[in-house]
Amino acid sequence: SRRPSKFFTELKPKVKLYVRHQAWLSSCPDDTTKSKDKRNRFTRYSSVNPDANELNLPDIDGAEYLVELLHEAGPVGSNGYGVEGLKWSEINSWLTLTGLFLCPWEIALIKELSEEFASEFNNSNGKAAPAPYTAITKNLPTTEELNDKFSRIFNGMQVVETRNKG
Repeated sequence: SRRPSKFFTELKPKVKLYVRHQAWLSSCPDDTTKSKDKRNRFTRYSSVNPDANELNLPDIDGAEYLVELLHEAGPVGSNGYGVEGLKWSEINSWLTLTGLFLCPWEIALIKELSEEFASEFNNSNGKAAPAPYTAITKNLPTTEELNDKFSRIFNGMQVVETRNKG
């Protein structure tokens, strides 16, 4: 089928988040535009602790090829003031030169991912911007534990309510 499957329709927000997080990691946390010394300009990726949660990316099983194609194509262009999403003409030139045959929805998604990358990069470069994605994996309660805790809380509320009426 030449149309995006339900799999990719559901995966699209995760792929966009993945690309936004890559852009955030590629940006510089410190504004060095006023300094002539550019030697201390490190990307977040190189300045973050190697074990930090910020280095984790969302799971995009099966869609990695789309991110790889985006990076092969660009992932962004320059407008003289910063980065911008790839233009349709740039994507068309890349497809022509590489000889790739992609589905129309894949091409549209690459364009959209490029816009996401540029937007996040511009919004976070030189700023103390929060990470778009944070994987929290330590000490998370299970669904059963949460249900049990909420059940105890609400059961306790009913007992207090009953006492107040009597």
